[in-house]
Amino acid sequence: NPPGFYNSMSQLSGTAVDGNSLGVVDIVQYMVKRFSDSQYWTGSGDSWGGGTLLTVGASGFTPPDWSTSPAISWVHGEQYTVIVRPKDKATNQPSEVAGGQVTFRYDTQKPTGYIANPSSTTATRYIRNLASISGTASDDWSNSNKNVQVAIERLWDGRWFNEGTGNWSVYASTNWVNVTELSSNATYWSYTHGSLNTAFGTNNTWYHILVRSTDTATNVQSAFTLGISSWSFLYDNLAPNMTISYPGNNGRYRSSQVGGGANPFTGGATDPNGSLGSGMDTVEVRLSYLLGADTYYWTGVLFASGSAVSGSGWRDTGNVTWEFTDNIVWRSADTEYTLEARGEDKAVLGDGTGGGN
Repeated sequence: NPPGFYNSMSQLSGTAVDGNSLGVVDIVQYMVKRFSDSQYWTGSGDSWGGGTLLTVGASGFTPPDWSTSPAISWVHGEQYTVIVRPKDKATNQPSEVAGGQVTFRYDTQKPTGYIANPSSTTATRYIRNLASISGTASDDWSNSNKNVQVAIERLWDGRWFNEGTGNWSVYASTNWVNVTELSSNATYWSYTHGSLNTAFGTNNTWYHILVRSTDTATNVQSAFTLGISSWSFLYDNLAPNMTISYPGNNGRYRSSQVGGGANPFTGGATDPNGSLGSGMDTVEVRLSYLLGADTYYWTGVLFASGSAVSGSGWRDTGNVTWEFTDNIVWRSADTEYTLEARGEDKAVLGDGTGGGN
């Protein structure tokens, strides 16, 4: 069987009974074997050698229980076997092979939890939807992870996500919660809560996610490197505010008065959350007119309808201030045109995909 893992070993203990109901255990002796070189602890400092048999002191043996506190300098990563060889009053004693044995690995290195969603990229500094958090975890020994926890902080007031209420609460220290999905050996994890995305949306502001892993030796992660075990992001689920300044609504214009560099279409595009918004990414306009049953859209060269129109007629302004300078080829007949403007901010999904609000 695989060895157990421990990050401290100040005492060895167990029980010792005679297999014969009439027999009596007199003393308990033990050996500590180091796996890497098959050496045995000699009972003194960091001295290892041949098969030394050590005796548990009288004060450490109250039948059937025994215990001893060996002053061994356990080494991280090393595997050890403790062999117990009790001796009865008739001097019967099991061999090293027949004695009770426990093998364990000494492990003091802390594991690491990794955040995969939201992904630690520049793109996901601004997020518009985050219903779950997920990632991986690893330890220096295979199959030795045990648990993963997450903590989510709202930075502007230092409150932590409370999974009981699905909202934000004050805690004296970091509020760690167990993940909701954990793979075998805790190498993959995810955290989902029905109110998580709603809680983020209550305040379009900055949030901080932490993840920590615990291994089977009970080592608990305590360092949270940004982009690995922690990530800060701005949550922004508000669509931009768009205005059209020129031409005016229901205005009347000659062809020479509208379009081109001299008389561009202009307007405003702002993120409603101000400094706590993700900022504008793109602005598009759509110019069209209705003729009979068909709607004709400006394509950048001419007005067209049907399959000749791409992107539903939306044209990128190339700037977010905004200004559209195409030289429009207007119809010679008097025509009523419709001008629309839409904007998209920089917020994306947690995995970095999808367009903005």
